[in-house]
Amino acid sequence: MNINFELFKNFYLLFSPYIFADIEVDSINSLNISMLKRKGIKHFIFDLDSTIVREGSIRLHSPIKKKFDAIRRGFSCCILSNNEKVIHDKNGDYAKKIEMLLKVPVARAGCHKPGKDAYRDALRFLKSGPNETAIVTDKRYDVAGAKRIGIFTILVNPIDINAESFWGRLERNIENCLAAIIRLLDNRK
Repeated sequence: MNINFELFKNFYLLFSPYIFADIEVDSINSLNISMLKRKGIKHFIFDLDSTIVREGSIRLHSPIKKKFDAIRRGFSCCILSNNEKVIHDKNGDYAKKIEMLLKVPVARAGCHKPGKDAYRDALRFLKSGPNETAIVTDKRYDVAGAKRIGIFTILVNPIDINAESFWGRLERNIENCLAAIIRLLDNRK
């Protein structure tokens, strides 16, 4: 069971405008790479589960492979994940397996997302600044954490919500419910 205690510690973020990404798209396939380059994006941070692989898998989701490979070849990239196997990977064996299959390094930053330190560690790993870095994730709490330090945020739909754990689905439902409430309240002003 993987409960994200850092999320509970930063739960207030889910009640803020930080949960709204700079761009929301169906999948990585919908990303306009040219537009991102014009915005000055040179580096990408990818969430792992439900963003580029099905939860519990380490194989790249085949429908996004072509676009992911284009991003990987054209930009400096890393993976930042709260995946329980990544967090508890003392020897780095699981991370090495991911790196070998996806050809993208894993930023082993303790992965306490959405705390600011996780994203700062990923920036240090990439040797980049927040204004030239984008994060691609399926979770609004990742968006909120990254936005707080100035990273460009891209929210994608989950690859396969049915493959997610109970906790993953619960987090997503809470995030989406709060986002709908915030939008509703903003529209009333």
